[in-house]
Amino acid sequence: MFNRTQNFLKNELETLETPLLELPEIKEEVVVAEKEIRVKWMTRLIEQIVIAIICMFILSAIVHSQHPWMKWARVRIHLAINASSQNTFAIIYNSVVMKKFLNSCSSLIRFKEITQEASSPAYRERGTELFRNAVWPVEGSVARGYGWQNNPDTHLREFFPGVEITGKPKAEVLALANGEITRVSRVAQDSWEIMIDHGLGWVSIYQNLNQVKVSVGQKVVSGMVLASLKGERLLLEIRYYERPIDPLSMLVS
Repeated sequence: MFNRTQNFLKNELETLETPLLELPEIKEEVVVAEKEIRVKWMTRLIEQIVIAIICMFILSAIVHSQHPWMKWARVRIHLAINASSQNTFAIIYNSVVMKKFLNSCSSLIRFKEITQEASSPAYRERGTELFRNAVWPVEGSVARGYGWQNNPDTHLREFFPGVEITGKPKAEVLALANGEITRVSRVAQDSWEIMIDHGLGWVSIYQNLNQVKVSVGQKVVSGMVLASLKGERLLLEIRYYERPIDPLSMLVS
């Protein structure tokens, strides 16, 4: 009886000392897993080869075909390859439709982050301090507010990053607060844009201007005349590290 028990324990110990990979069940699972990996790899390789062959056939058909539309395609491909980026992708990137699309996507992505940051006390404290003595930029009232709204021309919902203020033609446009002129640029045939850096990441932008009276690098103070209004509407933006902020939330009445 003792010998039988001793032999049983000896066999169990030998089984426990056997490496896991040498067990029949483990070996079978490893073999199956290796087969699955090889099958997936071969399937992926075959798919890529088939796609490459199809692309070669299509390219060969375009090169050797005498069909009129194939000739047209060859000419266009040749022009695209030899043309500069300014005449190919730049045309698409600089188009009005693409710029509006990219701007809307960018504003949509940042909208939640902007809203969360704008509600923080530190953010309010920094902005309120800079715009504490801010003045209204032009005599008039708000015609279009900040945020998402329906565009009556395109019938699409668009994000407007500033406010539109009505005013009398040729009315004086004033600087909101102290700062330095960092940009004076022409945005249309007779329309100008001015940007003022107020420090700590805050800038204000004024559009639809005429008869500019300041230059880049010039220091300005709150209430200083920047230009005259072209038309009847001033476009005003306030940005915090390139993020649009509602101007009405920062200006003190």
